[in-house]
Parts: sequence; C-alpha cells; structure tokens
Amino acid sequence: MRWLAHHFEEGGWGMYPLVACLAVALLITIERACALLRARPNADALLDALRACLRVGDVTGAIAICERNRGPLARIALAGLRESLQSVPRIEAALATRWMLEAQPLARRLGYLQLIVQIATLFGLLGTVTGLFGGYGHTNADASSRATMLARGISESLNCTAGGLFVSMVALLALCLLDGRARTLREELEEGTLAIRNMLIDHREHLRWNGARAPLDRPTYRTAR
Repeated sequence: MRWLAHHFEEGGWGMYPLVACLAVALLITIERACALLRARPNADALLDALRACLRVGDVTGAIAICERNRGPLARIALAGLRESLQSVPRIEAALATRWMLEAQPLARRLGYLQLIVQIATLFGLLGTVTGLFGGYGHTNADASSRATMLARGISESLNCTAGGLFVSMVALLALCLLDGRARTLREELEEGTLAIRNMLIDHREHLRWNGARAPLDRPTYRTAR
C-alpha cells in the first residue's frame, strides 16, 4: 500500500482521474459479470422439460415450467407458447421480438469500458505532458533547483504514463472477457430460440390450451447457423 501511495503521490494531479476511471471500470465489470452469470440460459434442461410437455400437447404445463424459470430463454419460450395456437408467423414474430429484448441487454454498458480504455490512455498522456512542462519550465531557477524540479517532473510523467497504461489494460481485459461472454450467450439464446420454434411446429397438431387447438399448417424448419 505504501508503494501504491508513493506512486500515486508522485504522479500528481493526473492520478486522480485515472483512479476515477479505474473505479468506474471495476464497477461496470462487477455489475456486468453478475448480470451475465444470471443470464445463463441452462438450455438443455429447459428444452427437455418443454419437449416432454409439448409432446403430449400440454401447453399449460409448458407455460408453468417457463414461469418457474427466470432465465432469458424461459422468457423467450413463454412468449412463443402464449402464441402457440396462433399462426406460425405470429409465433415467429413473438419469439423474435422477445429474443431481441433478451439479447440486447447482454452488451449493456460495455461501450463505457471501451471509452475508459481510450480516456485513461489520454489522461496518462496528458499527465505525462504536464509533468514534462513542469520539469523543464523553470529556466530561471538555480542549477540545484532545476535538477530537483526536472526529477520531479520526470517522475510525475512516468507515473502518469504507467497509471494510464495500467487502467487501460485492466479495462481492455475486462471488455474482452465480458464481450466474449455476451457473444456466447447471444449465440446460445439464438440456438435455443430456434429449437423452441421448431419444437412448437413439430408438435403443433398436439397442442391444446384451454380447450383450443392450433391450426394444422406446417412450414419448413429452420436450423441454427
């Protein structure tokens, strides 16, 4: 801690915005990591349970399963099930709309991390320049004072440069990890949505909900890319 405090003090004013950038980056990283962990679809178990219900036409049971699950894929399936006795275009529209609502928030606030990567580098560069100005700007002082001020200015410059690079690397690493996880979740949700769509069509002739039955139109299947 003394080592960090020493470098923070030596870095001058430029260290304060860098610490603020680091704090914001850590808060965003923690919040996004928790959100992405909660968004894990657990697709296999959910799809197996839905398939068992839809195989016997139990739309009510499938809806109950989705309502007990709080994941994004369950909400997508619920949107499709509530339109399961309507036309196929309406089912597809309901699934697509809900998929967009669930997929878009996965990348929320990741753009701020990209901004912090750039801003932290610029703050470090600005601290470097002002430190050099302070070190070389006292031409009227005596030789001993100029040497002291030059050493102080160089120290401030180097500490700001190192601080800016450190904050940028932390934010960039967090951005890469979170963005990769968000992309994976989007792909899993897309595959799960297509599986639900095909499942609803495959068992369409068996579906019953409150005594009503689905019309017997069977369009072509779709597969995940």
